[in-house]
Amino acid sequence: TYEKDRLMSFRSENRRLEWLAVRYILYNWFKINENLDYAPSGKPVLRCYKVSIAHSSNLVAAVISRKSIGLDIERINRNFRKIAPKYISSYSVEKLSQQELALIWTAKEAIYKLWSQGDLSFLKETLVELPDKINTYGQFRGKIIKVNKKEIPVKLSYFLYDQHIITVAQYA
Repeated sequence: TYEKDRLMSFRSENRRLEWLAVRYILYNWFKINENLDYAPSGKPVLRCYKVSIAHSSNLVAAVISRKSIGLDIERINRNFRKIAPKYISSYSVEKLSQQELALIWTAKEAIYKLWSQGDLSFLKETLVELPDKINTYGQFRGKIIKVNKKEIPVKLSYFLYDQHIITVAQYA
């Protein structure tokens, strides 16, 4: 079958486990009875739902919705300062905590997956308004700002789990 062939095409054992975990979540938890396909961009596609998938170290997450959605998960202790110039102005980086850097990164990744059209600069075309305090879970806002100055509001939800931040983006 297609899925079995796809599974065996991965060389990395970790990648195979991630792939299987996503299918387990979709088929057993969400009761999705269709194959998960992928667009040429790599975006996961289901016929009846919108889906977003993320993985980090030993965790896999998936979310489905009737509306467009984006999801990201990252370990909080990842070295975000090293990649910060890709997604935060250099002026802001020094003022931010490790947890804030992680939340901004996951928010911008989730926004990118929500947008799903590619061509979105994390640094110049995504804006995140951090919550006053990062709790175990919460919501905050962001926006996509395209070249024509059109602003598209985004609702962001996050929660902390086992030294990870998981963030979901939806159009507001």
